[in-house]
Amino acid sequence: KTRISAVVSSVSVVFFSEGATPGAFASLASDYVRIVGGPVGSPRSAASFVDKVVTKHAQRLSLILTLGSVNPQLALLILYYCCIPRINFLQQLVPYDVAWQEYDRARQEILDTWRQIIGLSENDLDGKTVRERIQLPFKHGGQNIPHFRDTGDAAFLACWSSVAASLKATVPALARLGDPDAPPPRWGMVASTTARLASRGGEVQEVLASVFHEDLLTNVDPPKGFAHSLLSVIHKANFHLL
Repeated sequence: KTRISAVVSSVSVVFFSEGATPGAFASLASDYVRIVGGPVGSPRSAASFVDKVVTKHAQRLSLILTLGSVNPQLALLILYYCCIPRINFLQQLVPYDVAWQEYDRARQEILDTWRQIIGLSENDLDGKTVRERIQLPFKHGGQNIPHFRDTGDAAFLACWSSVAASLKATVPALARLGDPDAPPPRWGMVASTTARLASRGGEVQEVLASVFHEDLLTNVDPPKGFAHSLLSVIHKANFHLL
């Protein structure tokens, strides 16, 4: 078993052997640890983690750009189905609001790679309408290069709601999570995310309301495909704003 306690300057990990007193102690030279792929620590350390991943991602994008000069179709397929999903997965672990600068940098680097592969100049992407259309999925006439604010909001809320039932069953402080007469604490990141989505109105609010009321989680058993449904109506709303 492992007990993990995070402090500002470091992370301490205490290892216990089954039925015995603490067996070993280690102070790590970092202010976060990775658990199932994600950082556990302060918001600052989580943003630093995202920055490192995005920097590594940029090195791989340079290789894809080189491939694009020989086989642009293959390079674009890798961009669409490997590079973008990698950042989307990261957003299930670190919310957009925690590392928005790093996520925006990742999107810009992906956009620049796409632009160079298909032979466009920076001037070709001037104008708000052009950039907003590019971020739409193919079915809405876009290029499927989303703004990570949109995908991040859907990923974060879906990930949080998907573990709610387990948290309710295993964490005593959250035993009444989702009960209408005992709302949980109002966490800042959930509040800012749900408020940003609710401001879009219409269908986005309807899908959001199936799991959340304002920033309170009210359904610990979210409907299947919650993330996909939420992202679909976000894209639809963006399309109608063009």
